[in-house]
Amino acid sequence: MHLGDILDILNERCDSTLSLNDAMSMARDIMGLHTVGMRENYGEGYEQGYKFGHEVGKSLVSIPTPGEWELKKLQNCYDMSIQSARDNVRAYINRIGADKKIQVIKEVRARHFLGLKESKDIVDAAVEQMNREQEEELRHQQELIAQAQDSANYSDEPPF
Repeated sequence: MHLGDILDILNERCDSTLSLNDAMSMARDIMGLHTVGMRENYGEGYEQGYKFGHEVGKSLVSIPTPGEWELKKLQNCYDMSIQSARDNVRAYINRIGADKKIQVIKEVRARHFLGLKESKDIVDAAVEQMNREQEEELRHQQELIAQAQDSANYSDEPPF
């Protein structure tokens, strides 16, 4: 009997309100009873029971691990959270202020459940992008002003 088998039995026999931690605790208790029974039945303890095909030792230490599809699902959720943070970070910067990057980082972390490094990278990239855009806009306005001044330069003398 393996830990996974016990979890399957508990899943079939119990209502859906049983949490995973409770199920794991009950399964480990059942495995403990099973181990004691195996030792008593064979009289030679764990080694004899193991030789007869009861892999109790392996079952006691095995913890259910997430499957590949679960990891892929988690990665997709993480990627969506990163993209959502990138989409919304400009609004946070405009609302809080570009000079208050720490508060913006805290906002991104709180709203999108990201770590400090990811949040900081997203905020830094957005602030840098916004600064570049402002510099380009300022340069463009200065060019327009220079063009207007060039066309406005005229002398008092008529051109003829």
